[in-house]
Amino acid sequence: MALRPKTPSQITTSVNQSNSGVAGATHGFASGITGGTGGTGGEEEELIIKGGFHISIGGRYIFSGKKIGSGSFGDVYYGIDKHKNEKGRNQLVAIKLEKAGQKFSMNDHEREMYDVLYEKNRGIAKLFWSGIQGDYHVLVMELIGPSLDQLFKICQERFTLSTVALIGKQILKIINYIHSKGVLHRDIKPDNFLVKINTNVLYTIDMGLCKKFITDDKKHIPFIKTKKFVGTPRYASINSHRGMELSRRDDLESILYMLIYFAKGRLPWQGLPNPQGVDPKQLIYQSKVKTPVSKLCLGMPYEFVEMAEYIRGLEFTTQPNYRYLYGLLDSVQKKCCNDSTNYDWNNLGN
Repeated sequence: MALRPKTPSQITTSVNQSNSGVAGATHGFASGITGGTGGTGGEEEELIIKGGFHISIGGRYIFSGKKIGSGSFGDVYYGIDKHKNEKGRNQLVAIKLEKAGQKFSMNDHEREMYDVLYEKNRGIAKLFWSGIQGDYHVLVMELIGPSLDQLFKICQERFTLSTVALIGKQILKIINYIHSKGVLHRDIKPDNFLVKINTNVLYTIDMGLCKKFITDDKKHIPFIKTKKFVGTPRYASINSHRGMELSRRDDLESILYMLIYFAKGRLPWQGLPNPQGVDPKQLIYQSKVKTPVSKLCLGMPYEFVEMAEYIRGLEFTTQPNYRYLYGLLDSVQKKCCNDSTNYDWNNLGN
């Protein structure tokens, strides 16, 4: 058995060493840097600054050339803010690059979404700078910490129900806030939620697939068949597979699948036989349609059955009852651990 990390900084280090190629692995670094500390790392900063391969972005940020991972529409690299923060340290940042020359830039769209959504303490990563430099559209963003996908892997690909409930409650708050701004996320997955290890606070990233569902005249977008799949197949809603316009219910359906995945370690549509010439997304869709809620939630507290039935029963324009869903997860947490706020990754090495 592999040794488990024992400290938050070791968690970040382990994640980088074992998952350097994972998409969305956007916010860890070398030993001594922990998520949620403002992204400073002492000797590591100096190594980047003195390393010799640097491009200045926006006259302020150093592009290190060290790749972190990939988002929906671009690659993400480590960088450093040349301006020192209030502690006299250089802050580590994430720099997302998208090749310029396209008529429509997803980075430009993502910047617009961050402008609409960002408020302090709302679980949205902060955008520091955006623009075109050389051949690239560039976003410079706050460096947070490891993703839920990374933490899931170092926790032996299973979270306790207590941690699942704690994660779910935070994500519901974040998505409720995003929806209150008239925006859908449309790509809910473990890679797109990052954790400040010192505080266990979650943040969502990668707004490239976000879309406004409330029009400028304050009306809900119409229900139409777009014929486009949107999202990540494992977690996408059934409506997305059908090529239907998405709404708030679809973000919630993706959250449901992700929480069940965390609790059980897999979903029924993982590892399906893939006959030659058959679109894997179609196989996943068929499995989702054929899997009853009772089987999907088999072995889990009944609150997950209630959650699934409620979400799948929502109409296209219905405003979800987030408080009801939050209450179901709160009930799970209280049954499991008597209001403990300890997350599984806090116990590594104990």
